[in-house]
Amino acid sequence: RVELPQWFGEGWEKGWQKPRNTVVAIRGDEILGFSSYSPARPPEAIGGFGSIGTLPSERGKGIGTCMMDVCMARLKDAGTKRTIAKWANTPFYLKSGWTVTREFAVFEKHV
Repeated sequence: RVELPQWFGEGWEKGWQKPRNTVVAIRGDEILGFSSYSPARPPEAIGGFGSIGTLPSERGKGIGTCMMDVCMARLKDAGTKRTIAKWANTPFYLKSGWTVTREFAVFEKHV
C-alpha cells in the first residue's frame, strides 16, 4: 500500500519478516510506515539508512521524519558516526540536514 515502484522481484518483502533493525509506525492495528538502518561494523565504518516509506495518505505529517530520527538515535547509540542513505528521496533528506555526496542515474529500457 506504500505505492512504491516495483524495482524488486515478487516476494522481496518476505525477507523483512526476520528480526532486524527496523522501525515501524503503527496506529491501532494499521502500519503507517517503516524504516530500516544498519549500524556501522566496526563503528569507524559507515552505517546505512533506508529504505523508508509511509502510506501516501500519511505523508507530510512527520511520520517519516520521526522514524528517521529514531533510526539516527539508534545508529548513534550503536557508535555509528557516519551513515549514508541510498535510493533517496532527495528533498526529504535535505530538509533533515543530510548532504548530497554523490548522485547516480538509474536507466531503464523496454526491449
